[in-house]
Amino acid sequence: MSTAHKNLPKLNEECENLSELDALLEQRLWMRHRAEIAGFFATVRTAAERRYRLLKADSLERERALEAQLQSQKAANTDLTEANQRLSAVIETKDAEVKALSAVRLSLATSNASLKSEIKALKAHLAQATTAEDHMRVVKQALGELGATATSAPGALAAPGVKAGAKTTKPAGG
Repeated sequence: MSTAHKNLPKLNEECENLSELDALLEQRLWMRHRAEIAGFFATVRTAAERRYRLLKADSLERERALEAQLQSQKAANTDLTEANQRLSAVIETKDAEVKALSAVRLSLATSNASLKSEIKALKAHLAQATTAEDHMRVVKQALGELGATATSAPGALAAPGVKAGAKTTKPAGG
């Protein structure tokens, strides 16, 4: 046998060892790449989780701030609604007072006009009277007419010291 034939089994064994070594190296290389890839994805995942937590915390903080702002606006709206209702009540009261005062003013204007015409008529009667007795008759007549219109307030037109409806034979003070 030649030396080449003698070395053939040894070469076959070395080839098998090289094949195993190549497979082992390939396996280790793949494991190293796999570890690097896993490390990269772990880093990315950690960064993403951290970013998610920060965004979630920021979102919760914004939500709380918006909720507080909403509650504040609701309270302000409630206060404004109550103030508006109070103002409406005051306006209604003032409107009623203005209407009542207008009615009183109209009534006073009517009474004033009536009194002016009665005073004018009395002055006309007095101007026609020539004696004191005529004056007293005109005054008594005018008082009688005024007394007839003032029956709702007895004593309103009575002379001082004289009860309403009392009969007198001579003028007061005389």
